[in-house]
Amino acid sequence: MASPRDIARYLIMMKPLIARAIEVRQSWIRELGMLFEEARQGNAAQVTTRAGRLGRDHVGLFRDVRASCERYQPPAGCEELQRAVMSWIDGLVKACEALVEVGGSGQMVGMQVAQRNVTEARHAARRFNNEYQRLVTELRVAVRAARRRGP
Repeated sequence: MASPRDIARYLIMMKPLIARAIEVRQSWIRELGMLFEEARQGNAAQVTTRAGRLGRDHVGLFRDVRASCERYQPPAGCEELQRAVMSWIDGLVKACEALVEVGGSGQMVGMQVAQRNVTEARHAARRFNNEYQRLVTELRVAVRAARRRGP
């Protein structure tokens, strides 16, 4: 296991990247929800056009965040957190790619693929959140113990 300082440094470096992914995801997921509702109502031509645009508008942003996350080597003990964040972002990228495919092919089945990828991304986000909480809790315990020991 890495030192508490190394773990804290890693978490601090990852924080703005995660914040950026969350920011992009929030607007994207709102639009995606409306798109799924339109798909249920059966307006295929409008859905396929909007799906392609939505995927194209966001896939690059998610890929950029992923590339930035890959630059950081997680310290020992943070590998699961890194895997979870990469799985989360990969799910978002795959969902965007499915939307681009819907736009290009006009095939609505890609909407189901996008939905499955969003679901997988949500599960990975939960793993990330759980792992992040575990690491933060361990850091707090280590800091308290260090304070009790004194300088």
